[in-house]
Amino acid sequence: MTAIQLLTDANEPLGFLLFANPAGGQLVAGEYGCILASFPVSVTLWDDPRGRFILDHKQREFRAVVTSDAGEITIRIDMDTGWSLELKGKGDGMRWVAQRGAERVAGKAIAGR
Repeated sequence: MTAIQLLTDANEPLGFLLFANPAGGQLVAGEYGCILASFPVSVTLWDDPRGRFILDHKQREFRAVVTSDAGEITIRIDMDTGWSLELKGKGDGMRWVAQRGAERVAGKAIAGR
C-alpha cells in the first residue's frame, strides 16, 4: 500500500491518503481505490478547516485518478461531498489542495510507501 502524508504548511500532520494495490508499490498513471486515514494529531487542528476536511472524509473510500507529465505526478479525487482533492508534485515533495465551491484548504504532502 502506498501512503501520502498530508500536512499543513507548518508541517503539522493532518492524516494520510492510502492507495490500494499500486503496481510494485508505485503510483503510475491510472485509477486507484483510496481512503483518507488518521486524523490531525493536534486538537487545535480539529476545528481548523484543513483538519475538518480530513475528519469529514476519513475512512471513506474514493477513486483517485493519477496522471504523470514530465516527472510531475497529479492525483485527483472527486468526492461525493462536493469536494475535490488534488495533489501535485515531483519526488517526495508535493502540494495538496481541496476545494468545494469558494471553500479552499491546502498544504504540503510527503509521498512514501
